[in-house]
Amino acid sequence: MTISEIEGFILTGGASSRMGTDKAHLRLGDQTFVEKIRDALAELMGQVSVVSSKPDAAACGLPVVPDVYPGRGAMSGLHSALAHARAPWAAVVSCDLPFVTGELFRQLASRLLRQVRTHWVGFDELSRLDGADCFFVNVNTPEEYEQACLSAAVSKA
Repeated sequence: MTISEIEGFILTGGASSRMGTDKAHLRLGDQTFVEKIRDALAELMGQVSVVSSKPDAAACGLPVVPDVYPGRGAMSGLHSALAHARAPWAAVVSCDLPFVTGELFRQLASRLLRQVRTHWVGFDELSRLDGADCFFVNVNTPEEYEQACLSAAVSKA
């Protein structure tokens, strides 16, 4: 799988109603959630964009894909990413999953894309990867954000 065959998208258009502030701009250490996800995606993908219709979406420093149907939730963001994708494959990640890694995406790409059209990947197949216990930690509330910051600080120590 070459870098030009996969395009990355980060969904940042949500209302962040449970968090009370835009999750795309939350920080873990010296990076925002979007920057952390961008770096993970960029290890394998030639192009990474954000999907959002928020006025400040360009502040993420990435190309912006506007929502085709603004205000319609994550499925609308997924639809917008896939409608915009120019590469044969797309990786779409919500901005509230800041613990994904490039190694996770490499593993998924090597096990799925060339073998079958759909393949369920069990967590046991990913559990040996560094940071696996946090890949799917979803940060939606101030309490979850506080716990994520503590986890990030512990992992750096």
